Amino acid sequence: MSELSLGETEDDKKKLKCFTVKCKDFCTHTFLTGQSGSGKTEILARIIEELILHGCGNILLFDFNYEFMHLKEVNNDAFNKRKTKWIKQNCAGNVRNEFNDEWNKLNNEFEILESKDLKIHYDDICEDFLMKLMDIDGKNHPGAAWLVDLIKKDRDFSEQIGNAESFKKLIDNFRRWSEGRTSKDEQSKVSQNLFNQIQRFADPLDFTRLRNGAEKVVNIANIEWGNTVDKKNSISEEFLSGLFDDKRLISLDMLGFRYDNRFVRDLIALQALNNIWKIARKRYIEASEKGKGEEITPPIFIVIDEAHNIVPGESADTLFAKEISEIIRTIAAEGRKFKIFLILISQRPDKIHRSVISECQNYIIMKSIPPTIEKLHDLLPSNLNSELERLINYKKGDALYYGKFTKYDHKKVSGDIRRTKK
Repeated sequence: MSELSLGETEDDKKKLKCFTVKCKDFCTHTFLTGQSGSGKTEILARIIEELILHGCGNILLFDFNYEFMHLKEVNNDAFNKRKTKWIKQNCAGNVRNEFNDEWNKLNNEFEILESKDLKIHYDDICEDFLMKLMDIDGKNHPGAAWLVDLIKKDRDFSEQIGNAESFKKLIDNFRRWSEGRTSKDEQSKVSQNLFNQIQRFADPLDFTRLRNGAEKVVNIANIEWGNTVDKKNSISEEFLSGLFDDKRLISLDMLGFRYDNRFVRDLIALQALNNIWKIARKRYIEASEKGKGEEITPPIFIVIDEAHNIVPGESADTLFAKEISEIIRTIAAEGRKFKIFLILISQRPDKIHRSVISECQNYIIMKSIPPTIEKLHDLLPSNLNSELERLINYKKGDALYYGKFTKYDHKKVSGDIRRTKK
């Protein structure tokens, strides 16, 4: 059984020994927390490296800090920075040349996408999402609901739209037509099919809201419509299925959306989570029908750095907070059956939905401030209370491991190095 080499710890006699974790014991949900500067990114990178090296599973990574954009490259200087000679000789797992050789064989199966390359394809957006894009209540505006449905299903019409700017012009033409200010020549520029069908509605569309919604779409630079979007980079079901077929890692750069465009960020996250969940369920059902449900491979680890950004708590108020919360909670509650496992990282456990953290069976806790320690007392078993109080004195790279991977004992571990570039 492959074992992940994550650092060094002390045995009962206070002697140093390697801290390793079996792949199978990492196959559950994991929560990693610690204050800023505690070394969370280093430990997370080490975990990702080890999961990939030992073939424990493939990874969908949400990168909120641009920390993993150079994951394909080996940081040769890192091998000279191990804390002790002992760990360098006994716990390293891979010396420099061996790691270089192994990593270079694997990293051609990595897909690392920057935010500017991420697109949203209309095929992958359900009606509810489109209604939110245009800020329309479908129940009160059946014409708008019909328009959304047409955009999704009518290929010819979708191709006429082409992109968001054309969509804005189309909506403006609707308004002009509804006010009787379009000539026959202007009408011919818009789908006649659309005019014919729109007349079936007794109540006119609320064109002001529709136009405002269209302008909102236009202002989101990363959303394009129709076949102009490259499906390879659209976080489509087809693209993400590569995690089950020919990719070891797909990394999504979310930093570009962190402050300027949370709307697109959340929609991309939601698409990715929905599609990977859909694929996992489909694979499991297909395997079960062949009598091989338990043998489905590979496991998928969904790694969410700065998880409080897209795993919101009860009070979250972002546009897609409810939908993201629902899919994350579903994966947390049912994912183990389908071999989908969460690894959530945040310095703010109170900002993450409590039911999601409660589904985690593995915890990695690093140096923390007193208010966070107080909250951790509520989340973790009481037998950890005394060790939690010591977290304030932990050094950078030190972590308290507790859960399935420690047989529900607690271990203080000094983490080993990250071997890839930031």
